[in-house]
Amino acid sequence: MLRFKYDNKEAIVYENGKIDFIDADSRSIQREKLLENCKKHEYNSYKEVLNVIKLETFSKTEKYYYVFLSDGYLMIAIKEMNFDPEIRIFYKIENKGIEDAIKRYFAMTDDSGRVIIGNHQNNFNFITAMPILMSLFVAAALKFRKEKIYKKFKKKKKVLKGKKPKFRDVSAPHAEIKEPLRELNKILQKIYDKKNIDFQVAYKRGKNTLDNAKPHTENQFMFKVDIEDFFPSCKREFVKKYLSIFFKNAPNREIVETDFLDLILDKKTDALFIGNPISGTLANTVINKPVLYIKNIIDTFNMEFTVYADDMTFSSERFISKKFVSNIFTIAFSKYNMRDFFKLNDGKSHGLSGERRRVTGVAINGLNQMTIPRKYYRMLRVKIHKLSIGETNINIKKLQGQFAHATMIDFSGKILRLVKNFESTNAMYNLVSIRKLAELETRDLMRIALIDVKENTEN
Repeated sequence: MLRFKYDNKEAIVYENGKIDFIDADSRSIQREKLLENCKKHEYNSYKEVLNVIKLETFSKTEKYYYVFLSDGYLMIAIKEMNFDPEIRIFYKIENKGIEDAIKRYFAMTDDSGRVIIGNHQNNFNFITAMPILMSLFVAAALKFRKEKIYKKFKKKKKVLKGKKPKFRDVSAPHAEIKEPLRELNKILQKIYDKKNIDFQVAYKRGKNTLDNAKPHTENQFMFKVDIEDFFPSCKREFVKKYLSIFFKNAPNREIVETDFLDLILDKKTDALFIGNPISGTLANTVINKPVLYIKNIIDTFNMEFTVYADDMTFSSERFISKKFVSNIFTIAFSKYNMRDFFKLNDGKSHGLSGERRRVTGVAINGLNQMTIPRKYYRMLRVKIHKLSIGETNINIKKLQGQFAHATMIDFSGKILRLVKNFESTNAMYNLVSIRKLAELETRDLMRIALIDVKENTEN
């Protein structure tokens, strides 16, 4: 048996893992025997421990989680319904960094205990807490090993030809911390993706640039705006609001919440990182209300409106002025007290019409068909021609990726015609697969049929 203190009570742990709360000095302690027995079921890493806790939370019965820390061991006992509390987790702490993290996030000191109550109503919080705790423990382990949590580098921005090049700061998380952050992002998407799903497109499962362009294909006038410094504008106060549900039942809520926000926010800006797996979903959520407000206004004008991260696109059968768009943006973001944080980039605000229409890399031609821009098409044509005459300095893998992108976007038939014109070259280098070619041919038949229907209707 092993004795712990818990809320000024003595807790005795028996060899079979059962726990009993007793008066002091009423039982003897057979510590060595208990440790020998427990080690048969010992967990070797905090990752295993958190996975076990996650599995335990799937049950819909009320549970009490008793957490003990003593002599370098973490023990978690679970009392479920009318059963006696029983040790389910026996973990030899890996290093000082993890031990400090456990003490910090469970508000524990040596020979102390904590209890967390779970039931079918708040089990959600325990499940979602796992990737959060996992990321915090990974961060603690990385700091202990003196490894960087984020790798920072600069990425060149797209600028107009002749303009001075600009760069954005990107922070790529360590591979070990990326896994729990991706898991948390899946949970965030399940919660928040249902909002604005038709017009707020970026960072959403099953959505791509085509979904952003399609609503605008039938409108001849378009106006595009860009939110300046989008991620750096998503400050702590906004992010905290949409993460608070995950800390509702945390045993040491304020510390856990603050440390997690410190982990996912850039110290320089106190805002979302560019490059973090959850930044996109959180940024979408932060601007959710003002963009929905804009959408409701736009609908009354019989216009189309989509949002792709920091890009907003308006389209109509009538001319759209810059003043009109700017006023709507100001009204919407002011309504939610966000105007001081989110501003439009005047240098990237412009109108388009006719065959000049472009939406997030997708061109819309005179027949209102989605396709690739002319510049991109010319680049593909030059490269496939060079391959056909025997040039070998072409990066085949990169070209295959470029053709994959083009075949996804093009609904005009010109990529199909290009590939057929270089049929033997395509067969030799497998630039477009047979399956994809068949898909393009089917798409082209549908395109021709729609044109015929439209012409017959007009006649």
